[in-house]
Amino acid sequence: ATLTVASQAQLGPVSSSAYSILHQLGLWTSMICESISIATQTTLSRRHHHRAVYSTQPTSQHEKSIRAYPKRLLRNAIAIACIPCIILMASLRIMPTRIISSFSNNVEVVQTSTEAMGAFLVCQMCKCLSFPTNGILLGMKDWRGSFLGMVCANTISVLFLARSATVDLKRLWRVWTLYYATQAMFGMWRVFTAESVAADQAADMSVDESFIGLDWIGLDNDEIAIATPSSNPKS
Repeated sequence: ATLTVASQAQLGPVSSSAYSILHQLGLWTSMICESISIATQTTLSRRHHHRAVYSTQPTSQHEKSIRAYPKRLLRNAIAIACIPCIILMASLRIMPTRIISSFSNNVEVVQTSTEAMGAFLVCQMCKCLSFPTNGILLGMKDWRGSFLGMVCANTISVLFLARSATVDLKRLWRVWTLYYATQAMFGMWRVFTAESVAADQAADMSVDESFIGLDWIGLDNDEIAIATPSSNPKS
């Protein structure tokens, strides 16, 4: 974010104003996607806690159901997050000039914003994939996966921007697209691949530690101790 702001200042008044306008439009999808990310994180954490306290020794079918839940939740969260993005894309495709003109009456600013609209919309779509994915990782307490995803996304984006001979408005939005896309792909890999601890982290905590790979992310036995009552508490 710091580098993009510094690069924005070098674009000149017209392109800088156009970037600010598109950024304001992107805040709409950011707020909605952030809400969905928090909701997925909370939902997964509560389900994980409930199973850790009240579940009995799971069967193989139960284990498959537990492992499939974060994947299903991620698919649903992405589908919901794509709704505002599709609405924004349709609106800006149908009447881009009218929407941009409500932010500025400068003809050059409106034209520059319209020319960068394609790169901006691709960025918003990648954002709709990235935010829910990060929420799933945090909900499963996969701190290492979340950290590594952030490091990879920042490193790739900085290198892409640093190697650019010239910086224009479209390239700035491509940097953000690369940032969100890297986070989304890395997070999905953590969730959907068998080698990833992210999918295993959502498994019932009564399963053997070596089975779900908790030792790989540095959790001690005391941190995953489970109180399994003989029967569910009466309401």
